[in-house]
Amino acid sequence: MIKNTIKILLILLTAHCSLFTINAQSWNVLIEQSQSDLIEKKFNESLNKAEKALKIAVDEKRGSKFKHAVTLGKIGQIYYVWGKYDKAVEYFLTEKNIKSSILEMNTPSYVLTMNNLSACYQYLGRYVEAEQLLQEAKYIAIEFKGSDEILYSNVLHNLAKTLQTQGKYSESENLYHQALDIKKKHLGVNDESYANSLFNLGLVYKALGNNNRAEKNFEQALKIYKNKLGDENHYTQSTSLQLAMISLAQGKKAFADSLLKDIRSTQLEKSPDYAASLYDLALVQWSLKNYSEASDLLNRAKIPIEQQFGKTSSIYASCLNMLGLINWIQSKYDESYKYLSQVVILRELFYGENHPEYANSLLNLAGLLSDMKNNDLADKYFNKAMTINLNLINIYFPFLSDIEKARFYENLKIRFDMFNNYVLVRKNENPSLISLMYDFQVATKAILLNTALKVRKEIAESGNSDLIKNYELWKEYKNELIKLYNLSKEEQARTGKNIDSIEALVNQIEKELSEQSLTFAKEYERKNISWYDIQQKLNSDEAAVEIIRFNLFSKGSPGKSYYVALVLTSETKSNPDIVVLDYGDELETSYISNYLNSINHQIQDDESYKYFWEKIEQKVKSKKKIYLSSDGVYNKININTLRKPDKSYIIDSYDINLLSNTAELIKQSIESSLSHTAMLFGEPDFKKVPDSSIPQKTDDKDIKPLNFDLKKIIITELPGTATEIEKVYNQLTSNDWKSEKYLGESSSKNNLKSVESPTLLHIATHGYFLSDVTSKKDNLFGIALDKAINDPLLRSGLLFTGAEYTINQKISDIEDNGILTAYEVMNLDLSHTDLVVLSACETGLGDIKNGEGVYGLQRAFMIAGAKSVIMSLWRVNDLTTQELMTQFYKNRLEGKSVRESLKLAQKSIKTLYPHPYFWGGFVVIGN
Repeated sequence: MIKNTIKILLILLTAHCSLFTINAQSWNVLIEQSQSDLIEKKFNESLNKAEKALKIAVDEKRGSKFKHAVTLGKIGQIYYVWGKYDKAVEYFLTEKNIKSSILEMNTPSYVLTMNNLSACYQYLGRYVEAEQLLQEAKYIAIEFKGSDEILYSNVLHNLAKTLQTQGKYSESENLYHQALDIKKKHLGVNDESYANSLFNLGLVYKALGNNNRAEKNFEQALKIYKNKLGDENHYTQSTSLQLAMISLAQGKKAFADSLLKDIRSTQLEKSPDYAASLYDLALVQWSLKNYSEASDLLNRAKIPIEQQFGKTSSIYASCLNMLGLINWIQSKYDESYKYLSQVVILRELFYGENHPEYANSLLNLAGLLSDMKNNDLADKYFNKAMTINLNLINIYFPFLSDIEKARFYENLKIRFDMFNNYVLVRKNENPSLISLMYDFQVATKAILLNTALKVRKEIAESGNSDLIKNYELWKEYKNELIKLYNLSKEEQARTGKNIDSIEALVNQIEKELSEQSLTFAKEYERKNISWYDIQQKLNSDEAAVEIIRFNLFSKGSPGKSYYVALVLTSETKSNPDIVVLDYGDELETSYISNYLNSINHQIQDDESYKYFWEKIEQKVKSKKKIYLSSDGVYNKININTLRKPDKSYIIDSYDINLLSNTAELIKQSIESSLSHTAMLFGEPDFKKVPDSSIPQKTDDKDIKPLNFDLKKIIITELPGTATEIEKVYNQLTSNDWKSEKYLGESSSKNNLKSVESPTLLHIATHGYFLSDVTSKKDNLFGIALDKAINDPLLRSGLLFTGAEYTINQKISDIEDNGILTAYEVMNLDLSHTDLVVLSACETGLGDIKNGEGVYGLQRAFMIAGAKSVIMSLWRVNDLTTQELMTQFYKNRLEGKSVRESLKLAQKSIKTLYPHPYFWGGFVVIGN
């Protein structure tokens, strides 16, 4: 991990010693002179005077121990500013030991020493030791927080920094906010120390991908630094650099260029983080494709990096990695190989093999070797890198937050895309790579669809003390493993903990938990499923198709999109068949537009079959049942609606079964609920004034008051849904189902949220998806947009009673506001629900995440526990929807499966209304 220019606060102790003796006077003079030399970076002169002061302190009899400790701290400070952190640690440690023998530990002086020692540990990458010291210092400092809050805030700042470096962003963010509150109270918002915490918090937001908040923090910090320190100061310059990087990420190139013009690398030299700042500046030049300038900066950075951190440090390896990538882009393969092969060695030495950075270095080298036509060695490195990445999923994923999981997956997707590119190059010479491509796809596809929160809740409420104890123990040891994997080998050794022993213990506990809890086993028990396992489940008339969407890579950089279909049948022998669609960009633009236009305007479509399915069908034309796992743009179409040259539709020839992942074919089947209960919602009263007496329950997704620029929204009433619900209700009750219907005013958000796992949940109302949310607005539909932009589960949902009033009156601080987000859906109790029917407009919309499917309502209902979900891909016709639903439930009540019931209903409607617009809007996904 490259170390950013993160501000660590070294806290200085001003010593007040009595001047009764000449020695004491000499000691004070020497200390003051040493400090003056240090400010001017005259390190040798400063050290010489401090060492003379140390001799006086050692020789002096009275009070010498405290002066001895203070002088040691001064020498530690000199080495710290000099960048000689190992030497600084020696002196700060001795200072700490002496103070602990002569002072009470709950004193400001002792906390200062702990803080300064931790600062050295952080620069040396010894984050665990730094964190332990600062946690202890924080605990002590709380006792005198009232008398010295600034000291306490600095401890909070440094603790936040070390947590930030370890990737613990949530904890870090909270501590920075605490530190800022204290500094604002005592120092004001224009103080340099306040700017330091603003700057570091900006880096946290940058790491989390929240560029809007990062930008605000950097702008505020930059203003303070300019006013206090001037334009030329290295803090001002490094903050301008970070703001420029954010601006480039936001597409504000002109503003970024204006900032870069004012950044002088000569001024950055004065920064204690000079090397890291040069690296960041090189990254900016890289992003601007100024490879020559980036290379020059990296070569300048190498020397101070080597002097300050050594050749085995992570930042040195990152510098070499960037140089290798630049040479690769410029087709200087031999020079690139020299750098990238060194990076592999260095990162293995520093991190060991179970680390993302080591896997990345292998992947980069493999890509280079592919371009060098050294394919045998490239095969080896690709295989090793991808195996490590799969292992990392199992290690990290269960304990990441939603945002962290999304970021982890985005990084992972890029690595898998690189491998998929390589498979296309090598598929003829080494077809076994196609098998690996399939195995890696099913291991990672839809991994963001997890029910970790529900697992935790179910275990906590189980009443099984052994299960709860084992689960807590498992979490403890898994977290311990994650911490160890993130450490360098040297740091791992310092902990005295044996990774192999902890891994064995975790595996043993997982086996016990899987036996105790089926829910745990389904969520966490990771079995390596191969294409062969899936193929063995196929009957002679069946096929499994995995669609994979990825970007074409050239020298490590993504380009145009490609699609491949990996096909399995019962006849598959050595590896899956592969179909390559090398026109992904066209599929995602003109071809999908033509398909949707033909649907919406009820036009005959003779083109879409040719582009989306014809090549794939050549591999499955002898089969009847197709298990299809879609990706990318394929989530926007219903394959059944594609019209073939013989004027028939796919639905006439095949039984298409949609899956999130073809690996679902070998998972244990889930038994249907034995009870027959149903809850039906329709015809909400959108105009009703909500009950303002019930306050909104806020959560960590920050539901906030409405403030947006849409006016006088009129939500179309849905009188046809009342007829639909009445018909379904009558069908169910006449077949002895215990059913409840909610129409008009009672079709409310609160009533829906109160459901307790009915067998069937049928909802007939408007769905929405905010696909064009931008940062220009603050919030929309009562949802904080800085959250919603990054979380599509907050941008999709359903509208219920009171929704129109809520939107137009710009209120949302009440509980039953009529707007149910997919995020709220995710927390419903649907653990025993067989089917959710979303009989509404475009309930299948959402963010399409390549490799993950659609992030929207259907994903949320499945996380909530629903086994199957029926949803619509486009605006549906009221009359034909009523007819289709009536026919669907007739088939279902006769004992047919959900899929068969829907297909028969659609074919029935198709005889009356031949165009797919009328019958093809609904699809079913799930078990």
